[in-house]
Amino acid sequence: AKNYNAWYSAATYIEELAMKPIVDTPATRESNLDALVELYATLQEDDLFYGTWRRRCQFVETNAALSYEQNGVWDKAQAMYEQAQIKARTGSIAFSPGEYMLWEDHWVYCAEKLQQWEILGDFAKHENLNDLFLEATWRNFDAWEEPDNRAQLDTIIKAVSDAPTPRRMFFQAFMSLLKLHNKTETQQDFNRICDENIQLSIKNWHKLPKQITQAHIGLLQNFQNLVELHDASVICSSLAQTTSANLDVKSQELKLLLGTWRDRLPNFWDDINSWQDLVTWRQHIFQLINRTYLTLLPSTNQGNATGQSYAYRGYHETAWIINRFAHVARKHQMPDVCITQLSRIYTLPNIEIQEAFLKLREQAKCCYQNRNELTSGLDVINNTNLNYFGAQQKAEFYTLKGMFLAKLNHKEEANDAFGTALYFDIKLPKAWSEWGRYNDMLFKEKPEESIDKASAAISCYLEAAGQYKSAKSRKLLSRILWLLSLDDADNTLA
Repeated sequence: AKNYNAWYSAATYIEELAMKPIVDTPATRESNLDALVELYATLQEDDLFYGTWRRRCQFVETNAALSYEQNGVWDKAQAMYEQAQIKARTGSIAFSPGEYMLWEDHWVYCAEKLQQWEILGDFAKHENLNDLFLEATWRNFDAWEEPDNRAQLDTIIKAVSDAPTPRRMFFQAFMSLLKLHNKTETQQDFNRICDENIQLSIKNWHKLPKQITQAHIGLLQNFQNLVELHDASVICSSLAQTTSANLDVKSQELKLLLGTWRDRLPNFWDDINSWQDLVTWRQHIFQLINRTYLTLLPSTNQGNATGQSYAYRGYHETAWIINRFAHVARKHQMPDVCITQLSRIYTLPNIEIQEAFLKLREQAKCCYQNRNELTSGLDVINNTNLNYFGAQQKAEFYTLKGMFLAKLNHKEEANDAFGTALYFDIKLPKAWSEWGRYNDMLFKEKPEESIDKASAAISCYLEAAGQYKSAKSRKLLSRILWLLSLDDADNTLA
């Protein structure tokens, strides 16, 4: 399958062996199933992988963990894998080596999804897992700054590069980039490693099926990393030529390149680790920019805000990418990851007002999803100094405040908050739609007594639909039609 691109022929054959083995012994059955799940894992045929393991596993905890994992509930899946290992150690039920390896591998997999990189770093060091150690250390920016640490990491990278993979060669290329930045290697050395990575990635691409599968996505992401590695070499060249005299010009040049990076993001539904890896990679480059520019800052006019803005370009980009990643983590139902990322923004020495606003809004929305955190989310909004924000941003904050108050059953205060939001920006569709939902909720509580609330909801929904001018208005229009179907004999709603 792997050497001759016979994936599906091999899969069909091994499936047949698994159901009707030629030699029907426990060892043979386990061997056939191990080969089959390895094939599914390599092709990233996740449903087939999980289905096969759920049929063959002996522990109910394994079945539950795989089910949680398949549905993206990583924290509960991880807890189940831990329970299975504890239960196995007591010796109450026999287990197969394959199932125990599944627990270990997928516990690590869940920890990666939950961004528990410090724990994984300690685990990798204890178990001498160099690839996992590199992945964990990759997320620790300080570890790549000290020359002694870099020398240790370089040794590990060279050790694993004996059996090259695109990922291992990416770390090798990044280390070469740092050496290029520090002028201990040449551009030719860096280009050679990137070219080798490209050739290896193309070779691996041709090993996969001709039809695009999930297994191709990792290689596509690796190709994007290679493109950005080239961009990073351009950035390093620009940094080498930057002085206090031309800081503003060089910073403006970088702004154009970094602007293309902002447009080159994964889809929000893509794997959370793909996002996290891209965010980490870019923050490494932003740190190179910060270290270069901030050394030139004392030479600039300290009273010149524009000059300081140029010097803090890397920090502004860092805040922007963290906010985007936190937003995606929330969409993936990972509030702890979202809050952890957002907490890093205020450690940056200089951020733009827009990024501060997005950070606070994302933090509030994260709290809004958890009923136990509603009071904390409302405190975040109430404790925010709105004087720094524009009218639209103030309107969004008051809309969020109304949503929290409505969920906490403070009805009058919620109504006042929505009214205040529209005072600041009467054309904000989010405020109109949420005020409509608030009135709709009051109508549903007492439909016989509050027909006026249905009328108010229809008015708000119509305003919101007119302002949205997008697919978001469809749900509102369908709700309007349903409410109109409840009209009374006096045509109060119509």
